[in-house]
Amino acid sequence: MEFMEDILKKIENLKEDLSTKHVLENTQKKKSVGNELQQIFNSSGWYSARYIAGKALGIDNEYLDKQVGLWVNELEKELGATKKEERHIGHWEKELVYFPVKRYYDEEDSELKEVWVEESKIFCFVDEVKRQKAIEDAGELFRHTRSHLVELLLKRVYDGNDYEILYWGQNFNAVEEIDGSGEGVEVSIIARLRREAGRQLGYNEFRIWVHVHPMAAILAGIVIGSVIFILVFI
Repeated sequence: MEFMEDILKKIENLKEDLSTKHVLENTQKKKSVGNELQQIFNSSGWYSARYIAGKALGIDNEYLDKQVGLWVNELEKELGATKKEERHIGHWEKELVYFPVKRYYDEEDSELKEVWVEESKIFCFVDEVKRQKAIEDAGELFRHTRSHLVELLLKRVYDGNDYEILYWGQNFNAVEEIDGSGEGVEVSIIARLRREAGRQLGYNEFRIWVHVHPMAAILAGIVIGSVIFILVFI
């Protein structure tokens, strides 16, 4: 899949081509440019690019608004993207081990030993790459449409209260075990995604940091307040 910057640059070039005189006078060339924009609108992996291409094609705003609603549903799925991986895990367990002994006659003895048991399991992890792409796509779509639906989607990620999107994703029942929610979901990944959603909403870095890391912000405030108190009153 093309990078967002590349596909947006391609659309801008096609839009410029449509406005140039030699293209306007060349029916075949104009049709070719239109076909390229139509292809982007129909099948690009970036929904923001589809919207921009649709505007360039002069597609009716009402139809585009309906498409945005559908794209928001798809972006929501991508924001819950997970990836399945097979992992070999092991643990110690006690096992009764038998061994031959020689006394007056042949016999067996046994003892309890700890043995290492390994097994293969399928785990589900946050797919940071797909989720990051979805956030960037939603941000670009929001800047072009100012859609309330897109804004709400980004805020769901930014606020960090949407358990399904942030933690379980869309494939909760698709795996044997979930490596998440206190059992290994990468809190740092979730925090990065929340910060990126804040940036796409246009918030400044300080506001984002305080919102995503409230406890750290409170502690920092206490420390700063204590230092100021010492400097001023002691």
